[in-house]
Amino acid sequence: KHTLLAAIALFAILNLKLLPGRDYFLMITLLTLILIYSIRFKISELKPLLIVVPILFSFSLIFGNTPGNTVVWKSFRNENTLLKLSSGKIVSTSNDNIRIGDIVDENGDLISKGNPILNLLPRLRFKIYTLCSENLPYPVSEIVSAMTLGVRENLPISVKTYMVLNGTYHYLAISGLHIGVIVSVLYLIFKLLKSKNPFLKSSITSGVFLPLTGFPPSAVRAFLFTTIVSIGKTKGRKVDLIYITILIAILFAVLSKISTGAILSFLAVIGIIAAINYEKLKTPLIFILPFLFTLPFITTKFGTFNLLSPINSILLLPIVYITLLLSLLSEATLFSIPQINKILFLSAKTLILTSKLQYKLTKAFVIHSKIPESIVISIYILVFLFLSFERIKTSIAILLIFTALATLLRENHEGKHIFLRGQNLNSFYFLTGIGQKYRNCVISSNYVFPFSRKVLSGNRLIDLRVNEQGEYLPTRKGVLQR
Repeated sequence: KHTLLAAIALFAILNLKLLPGRDYFLMITLLTLILIYSIRFKISELKPLLIVVPILFSFSLIFGNTPGNTVVWKSFRNENTLLKLSSGKIVSTSNDNIRIGDIVDENGDLISKGNPILNLLPRLRFKIYTLCSENLPYPVSEIVSAMTLGVRENLPISVKTYMVLNGTYHYLAISGLHIGVIVSVLYLIFKLLKSKNPFLKSSITSGVFLPLTGFPPSAVRAFLFTTIVSIGKTKGRKVDLIYITILIAILFAVLSKISTGAILSFLAVIGIIAAINYEKLKTPLIFILPFLFTLPFITTKFGTFNLLSPINSILLLPIVYITLLLSLLSEATLFSIPQINKILFLSAKTLILTSKLQYKLTKAFVIHSKIPESIVISIYILVFLFLSFERIKTSIAILLIFTALATLLRENHEGKHIFLRGQNLNSFYFLTGIGQKYRNCVISSNYVFPFSRKVLSGNRLIDLRVNEQGEYLPTRKGVLQR
């Protein structure tokens, strides 16, 4: 009952926040939840939400918007310094003295300095990233930074593409796995110290690491989830995992913007909870159900998925776990122990090579299937409808039918001859998106990266700069664009 009330409040807030966009999925979901509640309980009990929802929505208007010109990250390109702002914009500056937390204008000129105390941990995060780049070779340094600091801007397109296409890219996003590793290490320390309530203390202490990750929604959600569960376990109370997840989602809806990552994280957690509550095969289902629960959204948003993603995730997990532990150890010692750095390099390099091998072995199972939003909405409504009646088996069956449907409706464009500009053909979005629907096609471009040939290996890619003997042709300015 309380879970349904919280879910109705959540989707009511989301509908109000996205009202200009007229998101029919959210509206239909809200109406479905209200219908379910009216069937099981008295609809008159929803009256308090008429007061609670507007209050929470007003809070979201006040606290959900952060100043847009605060510097949250710095990167360097050639002789310029690029500043990433809290609004998401990237501006260039020639001022090398600008630091994380400073406020700049749209031209990258300094307006005011940030508070050094409030920005101590974000600036430490940037310092650790700098040390990582100096002590580990590229691209290993970027793998470590992505897994521990949440910095993915400079990840090589090849690594990102292989991990997206083999279905393991979620390991590079800080999530419950990463927070779980930190909690496990802290738990062991508190246990060795014979401290009382080690689970509660390790869960709360893990929050110290959040500023070093850049506060991604998945990491904050995992921290809050673990802390609330540990408090419940310490007090000897029964913990409703779905109820806690929805309450955390309400908090995010009020205090932050709604993002694709947050939606995927929420759906994956629901899948994990469903696996935990299932009677049998809990361990494999913890990998399978997050994939099934996120798949409908992925197909309507991106279109490309790997059918063997759960298997790839299981096989890659030990390497990810070792790499993550070594990364945290190297960062804790500020990369001052060469032996640890060397082992970390070997582990991260193994992760990269394994993900590449996984793609090669499973690329036949990479499917591009763009499912209409109306079908996805219907699937999620049915799934959550049966989950609300604790019919987990039926929900899983619906998702399995959808997976089979998405596989059968895969898009294949064969025998076509097309021309694409190099910046489009070699882009991450094409290689991991609509590029996967082309089979036995001839694709011409004004330039082709060698890596793109590997990812689009079922096609013939023609680089118009090169003749049949592999020699670069002399060109005049503008000819290749035409």
